[in-house]
Amino acid sequence: MGIFPHKVTRNLSKYIDEHPDLTQYSDIIQVLRNSHIPSKKWFYNNLKGESVSSNDYNEMVFTHTNLYDLLNDYNNLDAKPGVEATKKLGNFFQSLNLDIHKNGIFVPRLTLKYLWHTKSKDCKFQLFKGNDELYHKYRDNLVGGPSIKKTTRIRKGKPCQGILGYDTNALYLWAISQDMPCGEHQVVQVYPDILKDVLDNTFFGMIECDIAVPEHLKEHFTGMPLIFKNVEITCNDLSSDTGTCQTRSQK
Repeated sequence: MGIFPHKVTRNLSKYIDEHPDLTQYSDIIQVLRNSHIPSKKWFYNNLKGESVSSNDYNEMVFTHTNLYDLLNDYNNLDAKPGVEATKKLGNFFQSLNLDIHKNGIFVPRLTLKYLWHTKSKDCKFQLFKGNDELYHKYRDNLVGGPSIKKTTRIRKGKPCQGILGYDTNALYLWAISQDMPCGEHQVVQVYPDILKDVLDNTFFGMIECDIAVPEHLKEHFTGMPLIFKNVEITCNDLSSDTGTCQTRSQK
């Protein structure tokens, strides 16, 4: 079913106070094993602003005798697809003589190692050769995607911070099959129509630029870096889960 009352484990002391028969158990596993499915209020999701449906709740009460069994099924629904996907991923890279458990489950790293395994002997990587300045420019600009930090208050006002991060891992697989700059490094001096060529996608190369945030927008962007794009991104370009999150954020 994929539903579990996380409010129970996050507010365990409060939950036990409301269920005195559980005070005799000091171990959380025993608490879960001896706890019947709690009332619907413990299934309320603050992020979604909704609780479990009556049909789903009645089904849980009918099919599970305690919270431990419910948690076990919940974790299996989450873990089993991940295990199957990892096996398929491992088998794929094994055919390329790469072991994801030794090299790490990280597509860019595996791709780079595969590149050096399969490149011809006379192929040399020239981009950074004898150009320390360019190397440091690339290294310094390899930063993570933007993130939003959300702070809430829990027990006795204790701050609890959650981070919603954005990354571009999906672009790695796309970029593998795209044309990339190669050959000797050349510096193209700024010319009048360079911005137009970048926007029209007729400039092929890397651009270094300084971006200034207007004074009246600085406070707005203090919690998250700016995101730049050349095309309009719609829900058609997003996964179903991401599209759902975007729709909710716009309401």
